[in-house]
Amino acid sequence: MTTDTLTRYEERTLRLMTTRHTAVICVGFAAMVIGGVYGIWGVQQLDREHAPDPGAAFDRPIARIATAFESKQGLDGVTPESDLEKELLMRVVIAEDLVARLFMTLMRLLISGFIMGFGAAMLAWGIGARSFSRILAKLVAAGEMTPTEVIR
Repeated sequence: MTTDTLTRYEERTLRLMTTRHTAVICVGFAAMVIGGVYGIWGVQQLDREHAPDPGAAFDRPIARIATAFESKQGLDGVTPESDLEKELLMRVVIAEDLVARLFMTLMRLLISGFIMGFGAAMLAWGIGARSFSRILAKLVAAGEMTPTEVIR
């Protein structure tokens, strides 16, 4: 038995489909923006003036990676005697800091890429599903399909 009227459940399902698409599109767009801003912020942390202390960043699990590079591999006990040794020790410390910052930036860009990819997938799915819902609504309005056929 087929009828052209929708049950309450079917009406609710159609209504939720259209509102969910909007929500998915909004969440996808927000994820892309958040991922992009996080990636830009992560690249800015390469500059020592923007982030003097890598361990004080808001993304603490990633910032803790910098502490692994701060060991100086036994250079704490070294006391430079000449100007050349002081210069070399300073360059080693700067190089270690740069390696830590580069690694953290790579990790931040990787996470940013995942977030942006997730957002792009949600955005694409939401736009595609919304377009499909609109096509089905036009088919129902034109009388080529019954509302019951759309649900099933």
